[in-house]
Amino acid sequence: MLPTVTSHDFQEAMDKFDLEMRAKYWRNWEKHSTTGRAIYSNTKYYPLRHITSLISRKFDTTPIEKLQDLARQAGLSVVQIAPTHSAATKKSQALKQRTTKQVLFGNYKSEEEFETAVIVPLIQEIGLPFKKQVTCTFYTGSKPYHGRIDLVVYRNQQAIAVIECKKSIQGPMELSAGIAQAKSYALMSGISKFILAAPQGLWCFQLERNQEKSMMKLTANNKKLLANKVAGFLSEHQ
Repeated sequence: MLPTVTSHDFQEAMDKFDLEMRAKYWRNWEKHSTTGRAIYSNTKYYPLRHITSLISRKFDTTPIEKLQDLARQAGLSVVQIAPTHSAATKKSQALKQRTTKQVLFGNYKSEEEFETAVIVPLIQEIGLPFKKQVTCTFYTGSKPYHGRIDLVVYRNQQAIAVIECKKSIQGPMELSAGIAQAKSYALMSGISKFILAAPQGLWCFQLERNQEKSMMKLTANNKKLLANKVAGFLSEHQ
């Protein structure tokens, strides 16, 4: 059952998008949108599916038409937008085509299914304890923002990495959004490492002065080799 969503929930998610994501990861995103659905508010466009995902991960597999209804019921304007056919768009589409072909770990119906089938056994193979669905909160002034981390990995009872799982990453825009989400959870939790995980691969990052540094992309589908590489990443500078 889908959670109840209010106009306040949408506004919090849009504020978070403006504060953390728009300038760095989603600049001019509407010119390259592949979904064509956006919330239009205060002369700005917001990616409908990403905004609802910020509200609740339960919306990640909800049909776009249902998300549109939820936004309109909250009093928001949802519009259809079309990408421009610029050189940047063509480059984005080419990157998307290359990304979607590289499915290494199979296809999954949900993030939870991918997490259970691939990521949980991977961390168990490494032998480190972990917790699932860990809540985190940070404040901008007096306003709280809430998140739920897919997995937090520990060593000696200390949190050492955040893992954000995705059902699939369909191109560079979704990759940038996933990195931004995983980074925000790491920052909220005071954890210096984070991993974005999807069937297309694992992207591993180290935070240095609140800026992410790409350490490696892991694409090996040999479970033992993959576990060794992830274990090496988690052991660095610890």
